[in-house]
Amino acid sequence: MTKQAKENARRIAFDALTAVRKRDAFVGRVLDADFERRDATSYERRLSVTLANGVLRHRRWLDWHIDRVSKMPIRKIEPAVLDALRLGLFQITHLDNVPDHVAVNETVALAPQRARGFVNATLKTFVRERDAAGLPPIACDTPVETLAVRTSHPTWLAEKWIAQFGMDDAARILEADCREPEPVFRIAHKAREAVIAELTAANCEAIPTTYSPVGIIARPMERVLRTPPFEMGRLTVQGEASQIVTLLLDPKSGQRVLDLCAAPGGKSTHIAELVGPTGSVLAADLQPHRLELVTRNAKRLGLKNIETRALDASKFDEIPDGPFERVLVDAPCSSLGQLAKNPETKWRVDPSDPPRLSHLQNQILKNAASRLLAGGRLVFAVCTLTDEETHQVVEAFLKEHADFAKVAAETILPETCRPLVHDGFLCILPGEGINEGFFAAAFEKR
Repeated sequence: MTKQAKENARRIAFDALTAVRKRDAFVGRVLDADFERRDATSYERRLSVTLANGVLRHRRWLDWHIDRVSKMPIRKIEPAVLDALRLGLFQITHLDNVPDHVAVNETVALAPQRARGFVNATLKTFVRERDAAGLPPIACDTPVETLAVRTSHPTWLAEKWIAQFGMDDAARILEADCREPEPVFRIAHKAREAVIAELTAANCEAIPTTYSPVGIIARPMERVLRTPPFEMGRLTVQGEASQIVTLLLDPKSGQRVLDLCAAPGGKSTHIAELVGPTGSVLAADLQPHRLELVTRNAKRLGLKNIETRALDASKFDEIPDGPFERVLVDAPCSSLGQLAKNPETKWRVDPSDPPRLSHLQNQILKNAASRLLAGGRLVFAVCTLTDEETHQVVEAFLKEHADFAKVAAETILPETCRPLVHDGFLCILPGEGINEGFFAAAFEKR
């Protein structure tokens, strides 16, 4: 690989970190836009994604070590310089194929001119001390803060998970958030074994997912996206937890289904496949440009039974007239179950967000329930684990809706998914064989 390509990848990653810091942007969207603008090579894309996500995934751990070796307190280091230091230290500590001197030199070149001597000295001090005595263990004032720094999370979030799940499960969740997620796909229109055989023949690694009967873990991603199964619409990108939510909805052939908060459309297209050409899916979302993703995904998969509509699901009058036999509410949430995939989220979410979002979720769920046919099923799903956005929403909904009853998830889901059911709810914790967190509850209208 050329030196220029490596320099480009580091610059793309550095610029993405700047956008996340300055504009509160989503790193994946920033990177995708930059890839298009620069016509980036596959190598540049892979390396820049690894660098940007790696820094965001391990940011607090990196900061602890920077503060330890820097001659300047970390709170006084200007943001652009700190981003450069994080990028350099991540390469030194997490990328075995990057020599230390290369990581140092390339980071110095990225840093503002006035701070290059400081960046050079700080990174070289880290390397020298590590080579002499190894990395010191993380040690903070309390065990909770030590865990939060070691796993690179805000202390308030570590405290929250410990309060909800206990120390052992909380530690597993926090550690799972630090692992890069596997590329997961959903099969469409064909037996899973046949698709795995096709991918293997195309020199891809492919294995079945642990729980979802329609999922495949396949790598490398760039090669999979160029294979006949993907190009011909027999394979689509979708996380395993998301696949299982659709299985909980369990739409039947010929049914009319409402999918609220639907973009980018992974569940919508899955539902459309299950209801078949005699059924229909109305996929709704607040943002029109996000609905374009639903349309694009449906077209690629050859699905003609999906209609899209931009609307605010929190407003009763905007909910489409029913009745629908199935309604899915994939509600806006804190997304704290998606930190392995979207590591910037843990630095964006505030402790006040879960209770604030729970009010919005309650309103959307209430509106959605009004459009369900008697005997139909409503599924509420969120990609988070906070009690405010999960159990408390369910309790409030059932208290206000005597005509609805909870349906135990284990009575609906395939046998392979039942280890993920707790107290009748689908409750996936990161580290349970799926590197993401999800909660879903099913209700039936009497």
